[in-house]
Parts: sequence; structure tokens; C-alpha cells
Amino acid sequence: MKILKNLLISFLIGVGIGSLVELSISYLLGEIIVGVPNFFEGQSNLVNARAIELVLYGGFGLVGALGRILYDIDKFSLLAATSLHLLLLLIYYSFVGFYLCWFSNFKELFFSNLLFILIFLVIWSGFYFYNKRRIEKINKDILN
Repeated sequence: MKILKNLLISFLIGVGIGSLVELSISYLLGEIIVGVPNFFEGQSNLVNARAIELVLYGGFGLVGALGRILYDIDKFSLLAATSLHLLLLLIYYSFVGFYLCWFSNFKELFFSNLLFILIFLVIWSGFYFYNKRRIEKINKDILN
């Protein structure tokens, strides 16, 4: 039951982050942008199109949560687990991006993937240094 709860939370986090990204883009462009028009035009109605988007955004949270399992496998080094986690997210991102018409060509995909990798590394570094400090504090408390 705890696993299901964590997956649901991860799904909702993915939906939330995806929606915040859309909102941020809307502010930057000065108009409400809900998805890419090319994607919406290919759907039977806007409600279904929006539902598909939200489910796929939630998928980011699920893929991220499932990818975190890699860090618990003793067989993988931190570098291997991180690389596989990034690869899983990048593959999902690329497929979702093509499905939702975020990219019109491979050049856009390439630069978007570079940005995705950069964002992943920034977030990963934040978690890494936060946990490193926490472990150092715990070790210091144990020794004192």
C-alpha cells in the first residue's frame, strides 16, 4: 500500500510540474498556452487532449520514482544508477515530446534534450549535496 501511495504522489507531482511548466511558458509568451496546437488539432476534443497531456505529465513522476529504485541496487555504482535514471527519463521525455508535438525536428529534440540533461544534473546535484551534508551531520552526531 505504501508503494502505491508513493507512486500516486509521484504521479501527482509530475502533473503539477508539467502544469507549472505550461503556466511559466504562458507567462513568458503573454498568452495562455495549454499544450501545442498541432497536438490538440489531432485529437477528437480538447478535454481528451488535455487529459492525455496530464496523464503523460504524471508519467514523468512515475518514471522518476521508478528510476529511483536503481539507487538501491547494490550492483550499480552511483554513476551507473544516475546514468540509467537519466537515460530512462530522457527516453520518456523524448517519446512524450514527439507524441505531444513539442519538437518539429531533430534539431529541436537535440537542444531540448541538452536542456533536459542540464536541468536533471542541477536537480541531482542539489539532492546529492543535501544528502551528503545530512550524512556528515549524522556521522558527526554519532561521534560526539
